[in-house]
Amino acid sequence: MNNAAFRSRWKVPDAYVVILSIAFLAMVATWIVPAGQYAFHVNPQTKAQQVDPNSFRLAARQPVMPWEFFLYFPLGLEKAAEVVFLILLVGGFLQIINDSGAIEAGLSGLIGVLGSRRILIVPMLITCMSVLGFTGVLANAVVAFIPLGLLLARRLGLDPVCGAAMMYVGCYSGFAPSAMCPATTLIAQQIAGVHPMSGFVVRTVVWLAILLATLWYVMRYAVKVAADPSSSIHATFDDELVAASKEVPAFTARHTLTLLILAAAFALFGWGASFHDWSLRNLSAVMMAAGIIGGLVSGMKLQAITGSFITGCKHLLYSALIVGLAKSVTLIMEDGRIIHTLVHYLSAPLAHLPPVFAAGGMYVMSLVMHFFITSGSGQAYVTMPIMAPIADIVGLDRQTAVSAYCYGDGFINIVIPTSGVLMSVIAMSRIPYLKWLKFALPLCGIWILLGALAIAYSAWLGW
Repeated sequence: MNNAAFRSRWKVPDAYVVILSIAFLAMVATWIVPAGQYAFHVNPQTKAQQVDPNSFRLAARQPVMPWEFFLYFPLGLEKAAEVVFLILLVGGFLQIINDSGAIEAGLSGLIGVLGSRRILIVPMLITCMSVLGFTGVLANAVVAFIPLGLLLARRLGLDPVCGAAMMYVGCYSGFAPSAMCPATTLIAQQIAGVHPMSGFVVRTVVWLAILLATLWYVMRYAVKVAADPSSSIHATFDDELVAASKEVPAFTARHTLTLLILAAAFALFGWGASFHDWSLRNLSAVMMAAGIIGGLVSGMKLQAITGSFITGCKHLLYSALIVGLAKSVTLIMEDGRIIHTLVHYLSAPLAHLPPVFAAGGMYVMSLVMHFFITSGSGQAYVTMPIMAPIADIVGLDRQTAVSAYCYGDGFINIVIPTSGVLMSVIAMSRIPYLKWLKFALPLCGIWILLGALAIAYSAWLGW
């Protein structure tokens, strides 16, 4: 069989197949990898539960039985319920705003104003999303905004990869190197015992370097696709999710007010997340209000609003379920008692390395561990109590350990298949995983390299 015939028969696995395969491998690993456990204690200063880095011990094996395997999928949905329902609810209410015609009319107006320079919308949106990620306002919730990115990409004559990249990659270009994200950086600094938001200037410089690299990379691809659509990695839009309007409505005062309501909802959640510890549940509530009020202001009837909401939920059901399935992988490894074992054996050799190499080793450890512990805060609670003492032993400042954790936790989010957010994004965009890797893997490599240079500089500088 020649290569062309083989490629015509072989198809890229569906996202569900990828997740099920990884979950199965995790179950097998619980039979092979020794079980281990760290002891936890409450830090009297921070009141947070931390791992005692000297307490690791092997434990009795607790492998996941084959007949229990499928029980983890409904359990994963249950544990990830907040994100699952966020996707459904926010997706439903954004569909109301979309069906009002305000978004498409607004985009058409903006494209008309920019004219031949309309491609500039891409870096503008990436920068906005990066700022939201940097402040910690947006991370997992970015999946609810992917339909907007896809709609914009279609109106600009781009492809779904550009649409997903503008929203998802843009957001994580800020979230990964954030100097102030409460769920990652501030937790890691708290556990490490360093002052919250210290090192702000250095991490901001790293963020700007990541943002510039991201703008260059995505714009380079977008310009190429705009000039030659056949160069697209994946050019097929989901016509149900991103309907192509034959006639674009004129931009009216009602549309303006509707878009202002949507913008006010984003700003309100940003304020609440920054100053009042609002959660994803609050985002769902804010977007529910924005969807209903925006629909009524635009002139939609209640019956039409209800129909749009149901349509939006239906379109995102596939993606919402992906999040729960990805969560099941972590649950399998937790119940099989192998996560702490992996952390222990990855971290043990670092204590005997020179400072610069130890810093690089912690960075690599964090990158590897994020494949298994996709929760940023969860990884912080497991790895930072180990990395902070290692930094002390080898003569590194604990800020370097915090940076190694943050960059390792954040950068590979755009490529790892265990990330429920990523798998949800590409499922929503109908982009096969391997095709997404073709686009995102080089960019991820650039991010990782920039992170390595920043950590090496910090270790050399003694910071």
